[in-house]
Amino acid sequence: MKKQYLLAPGPTPVPPDVLLAMAKPIIHHRSPDFIPIIQQVRADLKWLFQTSQEVLTIAGSGTAGMEASISNFMSPGDKIIAINGGKFGERWLKIAQAFGVVPIEVKVEWGNSVDVSVVADLLAKDPAIRGVYVQASETSTGVAHDVRKLADLTRTRENTILVVDAITALGVVN
Repeated sequence: MKKQYLLAPGPTPVPPDVLLAMAKPIIHHRSPDFIPIIQQVRADLKWLFQTSQEVLTIAGSGTAGMEASISNFMSPGDKIIAINGGKFGERWLKIAQAFGVVPIEVKVEWGNSVDVSVVADLLAKDPAIRGVYVQASETSTGVAHDVRKLADLTRTRENTILVVDAITALGVVN
């Protein structure tokens, strides 16, 4: 039998025990057998995200999650800061524009992390900014941004949120 490899961005090898689990019969998501599985997943996600709050799951790609965060948290005409330090930072800009949201780009040279003081200055100058959008780790460059310091900036601003794409950092970086 020919061995298949998952060569998605990464590449990410799939452990044999996971492959065997995937070979088992599928439990339909509307059956009673699925309820304890999704309950366990929800509890495990709270632990993974280190939160007591509910964690929403999206059946889609990382881009679907990025789109959902803009389309559900923002309205056309709202302003956000989009930290652009790679391909996925660029994606924040494109998605915001597609939904009529006004992105203020913080361009970061690829391979560098964002200077948090630049974001602080923008927030101080414009109280209409409703969100800061960033990658915890920019997948295309591997650079981690200081999410904790960015959270310190937004936590005290009423009506301003921090949205973090953590697709390559969750479970790796605190």
